Amino acid sequence: MIFKIDGNVFGQADTDGTGRASIACRVDGALDIGTHTITVDYAGDGKHNASTGANTLTIKQASTKVKAIDASGVVGGKVVLTAKLVRTTDAASLKDGVLHFQIGGTDIGRATTNTSGIATLNYTIPAAATKGNHPITAIFNGDAFYLSSRDSSANLTVK
Repeated sequence: MIFKIDGNVFGQADTDGTGRASIACRVDGALDIGTHTITVDYAGDGKHNASTGANTLTIKQASTKVKAIDASGVVGGKVVLTAKLVRTTDAASLKDGVLHFQIGGTDIGRATTNTSGIATLNYTIPAAATKGNHPITAIFNGDAFYLSSRDSSANLTVK
C-alpha cells in the first residue's frame, strides 16, 4: 500500500493478516493548517484487483502553554523577566515564538523564545514603582501553527 497526502507519497506498508495497513505520520510543520486529501493505493496481485481509497486529514493549530517565572528587584534596579513556551500535547519547547510581557497589565516589551522555548526580557523597575508584588503576564498571541496562550501566575516582587 502506498500512502499519499495531497498526491505526495509519504510512506508505504504491507497489509497485516486482517488486510489492514497503517503507517505513523508526524506532520510537525510539514503541512499547512487546513484540509488535506489522503489516498492509499493498492497495486493488486494475482488474487485481488488494484484499488484506491481516499479520505480527509484536517490539520489544526496545536495548543500551547506559557509559564511566566517570578522575579524580584529593587526600585530603579534591573531584572530579567523570563517565560517559557511549550506545545501542550507533548511539552515540546517552541522556538521563535514571540512573547509579550506585561507588569500589572501594562505592556513593557516582547522577546522571542530560544531553542529551549525560553524568552527573556531585560526590565528596569521604574523609580515610581511601589514596593510589593506586581503580576507578571506573559502572552503568546499564536501563529500559523499554534494557538495563543497566556500566564499571569508570576509576580515581580519590588523590595
